[in-house]
Amino acid sequence: MHNKILLILLIGILFINCGARKKEANIETKTVTIQYSEMYCGGAAPPDELIRELSTKKPYTDKSIEVFLNNELKTKPLLLKTNAIGEVVLPCNIGTEVFINIYESDDLFNVSATNDKIYVGCYKKFIKDNLVKINLRDKQKLESISFYIECDPCLPPAP
Repeated sequence: MHNKILLILLIGILFINCGARKKEANIETKTVTIQYSEMYCGGAAPPDELIRELSTKKPYTDKSIEVFLNNELKTKPLLLKTNAIGEVVLPCNIGTEVFINIYESDDLFNVSATNDKIYVGCYKKFIKDNLVKINLRDKQKLESISFYIECDPCLPPAP
């Protein structure tokens, strides 16, 4: 008798688990390929070769990105990571559009990290100006975006 109950219970658990996996598999996603180039942020004039290398677009591989549900930066972002070819998969059930940030923004949400309100205000504006909007309603499954990584304009220039 106990074996029958145990068998029925196991079969029930398997059906529930399969149903959850099917539901998970049915979530629509959008794949975004991210490339970047960057600005030289050092002090002394760099060699031309370094400038060429920095300005060449490269895949944004194995790096963290932040996904905001709006461009107000009032809530903590969803943290995702790009894969080995610079792709990130966004679930379409999180909203109709999202905003992607590749710059570090921890200090914007950790008030105790800095008491420099002028810097935080400047940096928040910098991030807002550099967010890239992704339309999740668009039925196109693959989208490519490109970032130009700028130097932090809120810091004093390098010597």
